[in-house]
Amino acid sequence: MKFKTVTLKAWKDIRKHSKHGWLYRGHREANWKLESSFERCCKRHDVEPGKRRELERRLFREFQRTYTLYAKHTPLSNSIIEWLSLMQHYGAPTRLLDFTYSIYVAAYFATEEADGESAVWALDAKWVSSLLKK
Repeated sequence: MKFKTVTLKAWKDIRKHSKHGWLYRGHREANWKLESSFERCCKRHDVEPGKRRELERRLFREFQRTYTLYAKHTPLSNSIIEWLSLMQHYGAPTRLLDFTYSIYVAAYFATEEADGESAVWALDAKWVSSLLKK
């Protein structure tokens, strides 16, 4: 896997790096790896790898239990991706990583709260899809 680093000198230069069919993710810290909020949470709280699955199950069950008290629409209990998406939307740590087809949306999230160097990850969607088929 090859990585290429590009530094923009002006905001208008971002247009040159937008490609059809690519996925983008903004990070407010340039040195952040592609890790889910759940992974970062486990590292921050020193949760051992062997205990992470149970923690994720507990978080999932607790979110389902409390969400149904406040929501009009609740997914079926076995709709895992829909539940994880709701958890992600409301700020709960999940194994999901948000990507967008818009380099501008990714740049917004990269720079919104950045204090220093931020980053936008760009992945070729066809390449990602080929990995998923293996």
